[in-house]
Amino acid sequence: TGTVAQKSSIQAKISTGVAASLKYSAAYDQPASLEVLAGQYAISGRTFDGYFGVNRLAIDPSGAFTLVDQGCTATGKLAPRGSKNIFNLNVSFAGGTCLVSGSVAGVAYLDTASKQFVALALNGGKTDGMIVVGSKL
Repeated sequence: TGTVAQKSSIQAKISTGVAASLKYSAAYDQPASLEVLAGQYAISGRTFDGYFGVNRLAIDPSGAFTLVDQGCTATGKLAPRGSKNIFNLNVSFAGGTCLVSGSVAGVAYLDTASKQFVALALNGGKTDGMIVVGSKL
């Protein structure tokens, strides 16, 4: 439950009592740009099975990336979603010790002012997924 103030904030609380306070960023209303997104990021994240530490992610100008961590290869693609600063995200995992199995699809956002990157994705059955946060280097 919570409240929404359009283009201002979201204040919410889930049934367990955890609260979230989100603020609007004007960067959301800018068109998504692969040129702006391309670059190096320091990222970390969480899956249903655990955390993964800081990794370096390189996104090329076409939105493609490959990341190898503990023998697990994550290969993915980001593409502008529409007129907002949101990207469609598709990632496949293979080999090694992967915290996510198979493939996931979701969305990503880059706050161009703070250079903060966030990605959320789930598998087709919504039984596995990931959240990734990071900073553009």
